[in-house]
Amino acid sequence: MPSSIFIRIYGGLLLVITAVALCAYFFVQEVNGQRAIAYREGMATGVFRLIALGASRKEGDARLTWLAEAGKLMDSPLAVVPPDREQFNDDELERLGQGKAIVRLYEEQNYADIYSRIPGASELYIKTRMVKVSEQQAKAMAVFFLEELEQYPGREERRARDLQRYFSYPLNILPIDKVGLDRDQQARVRRNEVVLVLKEGAGTRNSSVRIVAPLPDGERVLVLGPMYLFDWMPVQLVIMV
Repeated sequence: MPSSIFIRIYGGLLLVITAVALCAYFFVQEVNGQRAIAYREGMATGVFRLIALGASRKEGDARLTWLAEAGKLMDSPLAVVPPDREQFNDDELERLGQGKAIVRLYEEQNYADIYSRIPGASELYIKTRMVKVSEQQAKAMAVFFLEELEQYPGREERRARDLQRYFSYPLNILPIDKVGLDRDQQARVRRNEVVLVLKEGAGTRNSSVRIVAPLPDGERVLVLGPMYLFDWMPVQLVIMV
């Protein structure tokens, strides 16, 4: 008799613990799925907004030529597509209208299709198929940003503030000696190079990258970041679980 009570009590506890663990697992999977979507689109929106802005300043063959050159910089071909070809749903159209990027991930095929709306163009969208993220693409983003700032001489900082809402990481224009570059990095920036500054820490929370690009005056730099890797188990999520 005592052993049967023992089995019922501890068997019941085991079932409850198993049920709670399964619920927690599916909860984490669902939350992280939504977080990963938001992270990918947040990281993509800024650079593709810059590409869309660059394309908006061109028309006809000049736009196609510009996109071909931009695609080479990104190491991913860029194309202009109408909405009926891609069949955007209402939520995607709303986000595209707000200047956000849409990322459609195809994990089995190992690529993602990314879209951004061209400002001022009636129902035209930039599309690219991204297979991998590379250092070349990070440096290309800085090139696109510098090209955008060239349209606003003397107002670069204000333009950077205006564009901040499309980026999920900080944007700053700073004196070159205030960025924390080492001697070699400063020399490369002064040679008009785009520099990636890596910070390695314990785990994804403390590892980041910044992109530093020189402005034409030679004394200031554009700083994109720090950009952090996606954290699958942030403290807030652990507490919720």
